[in-house]
Amino acid sequence: MYEFFKVKKTGVNSKHKHGFDSELEKGEKIGKNGKLVSIERIIDLDRNRYKEIIKDKDGKIIVNKDEKLSEHR
Repeated sequence: MYEFFKVKKTGVNSKHKHGFDSELEKGEKIGKNGKLVSIERIIDLDRNRYKEIIKDKDGKIIVNKDEKLSEHR
């Protein structure tokens, strides 16, 4: 069994078309390689930031991104 959650923060005066100001995703899931990975992802529309850290079961970092959201693909 895996644990994964997603939280979206919305302000009363949110001006974003997506309807939220920031989003946090954290937990475990099966990765593209078919193995269990740990994911922490933050999307912050107000600060124009995208952060993502993906680790394998041993804690080795597979992906480490911290970039402007407007430049993220």
